[in-house]
Amino acid sequence: MCIIRLKGRFRNVTLVSVYAPTEDADEQVKEDFYDMLTSKLERISQHDMVLVLGDLNAQVGRESALRSVAGKYSLHEESNSNGFLVAQFAESNRLIIRSTCFPHKRIHLGTWKAPGTEIVNQIDHVLVSARHASGVLDVRTMRGPNCDSDHFMVRALIRFRLANIRKENGVKRCKWDVSKLRMDRERQIFQNDIDRKFGQSEMEEADVNVQWKRIQSILERSAKETIGVEKMARNQEWFDRECEEAIRERNDARNKMLQRDTRGARANYNLLRRRAKSILRSKKREAIKQKILHLQTLSETNQSKKLYKEVNWFRKGFQARLNGCKDKNGHVVSNEMVLNRWTEHFEEVLNEREEDGQPSRRFEMPHNVDREDEETAEPTIQELERAIAALKNNKAPGEDGILSEMIKSGGDRLKKELYVLILMVWRDEKMPDDWKTSMICPIFKKGDKMVCENYRGISLLSIAYKAFTNILLQRLTPFAEAVLGDYQGGFRKGRSTVDQIFTLRQAMEKCIEHDISLHMLFVDYKRAFDSLYRRKLLEALDKNNLPSKLIRLVAATLNETFSRAFLTCRQIRETVLKQGQHDFVWNVVDGGNAPD
Repeated sequence: MCIIRLKGRFRNVTLVSVYAPTEDADEQVKEDFYDMLTSKLERISQHDMVLVLGDLNAQVGRESALRSVAGKYSLHEESNSNGFLVAQFAESNRLIIRSTCFPHKRIHLGTWKAPGTEIVNQIDHVLVSARHASGVLDVRTMRGPNCDSDHFMVRALIRFRLANIRKENGVKRCKWDVSKLRMDRERQIFQNDIDRKFGQSEMEEADVNVQWKRIQSILERSAKETIGVEKMARNQEWFDRECEEAIRERNDARNKMLQRDTRGARANYNLLRRRAKSILRSKKREAIKQKILHLQTLSETNQSKKLYKEVNWFRKGFQARLNGCKDKNGHVVSNEMVLNRWTEHFEEVLNEREEDGQPSRRFEMPHNVDREDEETAEPTIQELERAIAALKNNKAPGEDGILSEMIKSGGDRLKKELYVLILMVWRDEKMPDDWKTSMICPIFKKGDKMVCENYRGISLLSIAYKAFTNILLQRLTPFAEAVLGDYQGGFRKGRSTVDQIFTLRQAMEKCIEHDISLHMLFVDYKRAFDSLYRRKLLEALDKNNLPSKLIRLVAATLNETFSRAFLTCRQIRETVLKQGQHDFVWNVVDGGNAPD
């Protein structure tokens, strides 16, 4: 059984698709099936339009005794035992068998053809609640579609008005085909196009926002004109022209068999049907074999990132997208309530509150102390080049859609324009508005997929912002190394927590060897970096006598920042904005183009 409920304008409709026991099945199995089906129908709202459809394995006859629940246009004169069970079930649940109520040709009534014979039976039916029986305008067999089954497709024409929900497409995020930039020719074309566009848009004076918009616009236009968008197609690894031709020949043979069902036509159809299946199976098997060989190559060449990505594709397979989630009480919510729940979750995790309960947005210097020295000199072009080289490839972009490969392959002119922008940020201590927005992408960890706490939210930041913060990090690192003790192993160059784990293991082994008591305390900070108190961060920098210029630049990266998240419905975003929830804004984009 499969139950689907559709939201309507005046009433909802519930579709119950079933596969009933055959005529030869045990009587107790049949009774158990209809008892279970009845219990399912009792849970459906009485106001819903209920449709029970599927393979009921029942021949409903044209007996006058069944006129109250069935029509007079059935394919069969008499009902079999399953037919009487269906009629009894319909009578007890106030249903009408509408598949026998419309006059059609006999070929449009039969739904199943017994293999190897010319016998056609009508055993697939559509039942509808009696009060909504007039809503089913027609039920007939469709012999044209090739379902590769001995059953024919049954179509029911229903007069029903769904809820009038306006569907609007979200903002399409382009996934640039940066793999072309690995080739020298394509990379040179990309660089030349960027140089030409910068030469055509010379600007004397501009603020940080105008300068960044100019760089972003030129990068997007150059990417669109040179490298283009990465194209994805279903089953592109193995479905080729040969497969398409085999399916076309099979369908043509079936149509000829339906028009004139001779032994030769049936034999030809069965032959082409087996041939098409064999071709599709062999193509898919060969594609999987090549995939395995590719995995072996990735393993031998130590390309761990691509290896794990391909292995996950084999292991996980298709993952259905969830459109709902659970609230704090464990109840499933949908529509705009999903947005409210995710907003509530991330507000608790990320937002720092003032005394009045409002989110903190401004982070100023803790003390007005001037500690300027030679370490706060303006960054050089060499620092920017090292920061760009440190950017990692194959990373999802921020809201601007600019990838690190595009900046790395942009050439010297792009680096000079970025250097001008970074100098503006350094002097004015103000970032472009686009850099203040991060895209939150929830990544499922484990447990129930409908519980928000089981997701890890990663923030996708602008790549140009990362280049700037890399420069800022290199300026802060010498001061941090002078302050941090040997106890700090993580996030430090030349150090690792592996060494600390080794120290703990040695201590445990020695205590066990010499029979000495050992007490250890492990503290697990829940969402330690998500809930970081940012004001204390600035106070810590000031307490350790870092240059005030660097502290103000760190504060600039925290001031007036926002987080956005991926959704698929623009209407939900508009609803939240109307409610005035501007502390945490959800950006609406095409869900099919979410980052990897």
